[in-house]
Amino acid sequence: MEAVSGLAGVYRLAVVARGCGGDLTDNDALTELTRRAAVASGLHVVGETVHAFVPHGLSVALLLAQSHLVLSTWPEHRVAIVDLVVCGDHQAAHAVWQTLQQHLRPTMVELSAQTISLE
Repeated sequence: MEAVSGLAGVYRLAVVARGCGGDLTDNDALTELTRRAAVASGLHVVGETVHAFVPHGLSVALLLAQSHLVLSTWPEHRVAIVDLVVCGDHQAAHAVWQTLQQHLRPTMVELSAQTISLE
């Protein structure tokens, strides 16, 4: 992970987005959206794995210099789940979610944020 001066912990943002009005079936667009959201928030993508489920659904996992970002979708239920862990910068985590939220357009959001001490 990228060294951060004075780092005492990591920040985890977990989101369940329900009633998504955005297109959860366009796997290419969702993959690009996830990558773009991370980079636009100042995070550095160092690896990527994408798995498309049959008949539908997607998991995009980005390995970040700061930790990881995962987006998984269940289009038949209009549900998307985001799990994001970053070293230190909670603002970047929330910026990623804001970008994803604009595309997913959920009607209900269950958000859990946690600072995890490394000491």
